[in-house]
Amino acid sequence: AGYNVVANLSTLCQDGICINFGFTRGSYNFFARKEQLSLVGKNRTYQCSVLGNRLECLTHDTFQPGEADLRRCNFEKTSTSGTAPRQLGPTVQKPFFEERESDLTKPGVLQPGEYAGFVFHEGLGVYQRADLKLNVFQAEDSAKISAHARLYFGDFDSSELIPYRFAEKAYPHPLIGASGLVLSRIDANMDAIIQITKVEGDVLRGIWYSAIYGRVGPFELKKGGALPLPPEARTMLPLSGLYRGSKNLFPSYKDGQWLIKLAIVPGIKPPTASENPFFPNFLRGSMILTPVTGNLTINDGSYDFYTGRFGFSKTSVEASKSGGDSEHFWIGRQASREELDLFHVPSPIIGAPPVHSAERFRIEKGGE
Repeated sequence: AGYNVVANLSTLCQDGICINFGFTRGSYNFFARKEQLSLVGKNRTYQCSVLGNRLECLTHDTFQPGEADLRRCNFEKTSTSGTAPRQLGPTVQKPFFEERESDLTKPGVLQPGEYAGFVFHEGLGVYQRADLKLNVFQAEDSAKISAHARLYFGDFDSSELIPYRFAEKAYPHPLIGASGLVLSRIDANMDAIIQITKVEGDVLRGIWYSAIYGRVGPFELKKGGALPLPPEARTMLPLSGLYRGSKNLFPSYKDGQWLIKLAIVPGIKPPTASENPFFPNFLRGSMILTPVTGNLTINDGSYDFYTGRFGFSKTSVEASKSGGDSEHFWIGRQASREELDLFHVPSPIIGAPPVHSAERFRIEKGGE
């Protein structure tokens, strides 16, 4: 009791890009003689026997043609450092605003209004612009607070953003303060949870959490406008744009390169709870390889911005009509403000799909 088991199974890894199976809950029955460990994910459930430093895992789920056959998996423990539960993830970094505590010394009362600032992604070392709107209103015999927030990809005027609406909370008494106030999600599809830990003057500080990812990192928001970032700070970038591949696949044809247009569009609320941190947004667009292909549709794409990874599938209309191999998958990451690294994952008829080597795509000027 008091612990939950989570896991991630990474396959077909190349240069830090993997196809992952996530297990969001599990249990460990240490009294059992075998299959003590249960791992439950959205698409897979594994029963694992713990044999010293080895795990022997089995699933009865079916696998489609073209998928890696992972019905039986054996794992060897590769790290024995520490016996307590450990955080799985990159080294945690600290934001610049935690280094200037002396600048904020006046405790304040949580005030309604609009606050703007940054969420610091500890695992990525990246700042993401955010704003929070607080409203205080009278409900029956007590005051309550409602809140809306947005995370931006790019500047505050960017059209790429994720909106959040939080459940109404009792307004904290001024003598008690807002320290520890948690703004919880009102919808199972919404990913963000905010904990306010300090109110100092017109500045809010706290921790931003993801229901899917876990702790994202600290934030600082200022009423009336964001505090400036240091010049060396890295920020979360927009993803939309027209990108040209770096490889000319047909030397005799000067434009024999992939052209990919990515667009961020809002989607329709799914009938069940979403495991998409980018919800309600999706990746859409088109791509073409001249002179070989016609226009190919990009669909079913998403962006795991907590880890800096995204993926999408492309569908050939002609191949779909003829019953041929119509769908291929691409996974990637942002390499810089204007560049993407993309890996092509074709889906063969049998066996595990090979991951092609990375190709760098550069955004075209005026291609937004």
